[in-house]
Amino acid sequence: MEKHYLFSSNTGNGFVNYFEHVNDITVNGFVFVLKGGPGTGKSHLMRTVAECFLREYFDIEYFHCSADPDSIDAVRLPRHNITIVDGTAPHITEARMPGVHDTYINLARYVGDGIRNKTNTINDYVIEKKRNYELACNYIRAASEIDAANKRIMTIGTPPAASHARTIIKELHLESRKIKATERKFFLTAVSGAGRTDFIRENNFDQITILPCDRYIGRLTLAHIAEILISKGVSVISFYEPLSPMEREAVYIPERNTLIRTGREIITDKKQVTYYDLLKENEESITALLAGACDMLGRSKAAHKQIEKLYFPHMDWKGIDSLTEEIIESVCAIV
Repeated sequence: MEKHYLFSSNTGNGFVNYFEHVNDITVNGFVFVLKGGPGTGKSHLMRTVAECFLREYFDIEYFHCSADPDSIDAVRLPRHNITIVDGTAPHITEARMPGVHDTYINLARYVGDGIRNKTNTINDYVIEKKRNYELACNYIRAASEIDAANKRIMTIGTPPAASHARTIIKELHLESRKIKATERKFFLTAVSGAGRTDFIRENNFDQITILPCDRYIGRLTLAHIAEILISKGVSVISFYEPLSPMEREAVYIPERNTLIRTGREIITDKKQVTYYDLLKENEESITALLAGACDMLGRSKAAHKQIEKLYFPHMDWKGIDSLTEEIIESVCAIV
């Protein structure tokens, strides 16, 4: 079985990184930290290793890049707590105890000297990539401010979040157990160069429950749901909302392969809300700002791809293939 998540994302609060929730540091495991710039084969290496173990019927967790969901930031064998991660910016990851819990893999040593002839061109693309990325972040922050204003309007009074949560929990028929539950924190959706992207379909959930309320009450409801489940000894994965990264947009129950999530709509009936016209206007502004963010991230991705193309002919791909085989052998020795 394979699962698809994001451990980091561009959000209304800036870049948020939940890598500490990928590998469980309380049990034995191992992390391979990849270092190397764009085009040095990090994503290709991780996919190759993951596909090798998928063919042997291992479970795999794929962690995608939020700006470019086609790219991989990490892969993990959950049953054995083994992770391979891209440890470069913006989600810089370092080894905690090299040789014991983790190790570094330096892909930069497979770059040929000829790349130096492309220095000026690469620098130009790096500047372009950074500029467009920063503009995208400005759009996301602006959308987040409007989203927060809508939330204040929609949660006036006493929202029925707790009662919604109790109803959902009752329908799950989950017994309490005397074990310590865990909560992992990730993202399931992203504002990316490909638009507003999610990995709901790729995860093949057995059941998806969409909360019968607007998304703001839904976020409050999910906080109650996660708290109740954990108190009952049920481990969960909480997926956070990119526009409001302190709030959940979904809660996943692995033992049931069940996802509980908010809906996208804020209101369905004009009679329900006093500030209907203002809310709808704000929603249109959020949509426009996120479209601008996606456009800028797409431009940033295009510059990134140009850097990769410049590196490609100067890489020792046979050497990287040999390295990949060594990593597979190392993983096999652990499992």
